[in-house]
Amino acid sequence: MRNPLIQRFIQERQFLHNVSRKTILWYEGSFRAFAPVLDQEFASTSLLKAALVCHIGVLRQTNQAVSINTYLRCLNAFFTWAHAEGEMEKFRMPRLKEESKVVECLKPEHVKRILAVHPKTFLDWRNHALFLALLDTGTRIDEAIGLRREDVDFDNLLLKLQGKGGTSNGSFLCPWNFGKFSSSTSASMNTRSSFPVPTATG
Repeated sequence: MRNPLIQRFIQERQFLHNVSRKTILWYEGSFRAFAPVLDQEFASTSLLKAALVCHIGVLRQTNQAVSINTYLRCLNAFFTWAHAEGEMEKFRMPRLKEESKVVECLKPEHVKRILAVHPKTFLDWRNHALFLALLDTGTRIDEAIGLRREDVDFDNLLLKLQGKGGTSNGSFLCPWNFGKFSSSTSASMNTRSSFPVPTATG
């Protein structure tokens, strides 16, 4: 990316707004996807919009609308910042229409089969406890596997989860599921791991 304004935007977000490393990577990936347009100078926002629309047509050959909309969210944040800085006219790219898809969920018989499992090995206990925690709390998989022992509140049946942006959230487990999760945590003691759901070697 040769656009110095984009570099200013990223640096300000990183050092003044303390955005996460994941957010910085998202910025960089989004700007890279539109670099053929953003590295140019345009006399007006109408010309910029026309160039962006043409480039979106190219991206649509290999990308779904939802992916391009993710890029556009970043670009619109940049355009809003640039307008506030007095660097460009007020401008915003509209989102593409996305296909509405119904998220496929587990059927009741699938849940019953998971609940009926009787773990035998350490890995069985770990996996079963993880599945139950996901079913009970609806947490993301990366939040669940990132749990540490100090994040498990045995007295209040509570999991302390680190969400997006480093935010801290609490999710309760039902007593039966928490008992399963507790058993997995106890089993993980043998691996000397600080994670309730560790790998086979900790």
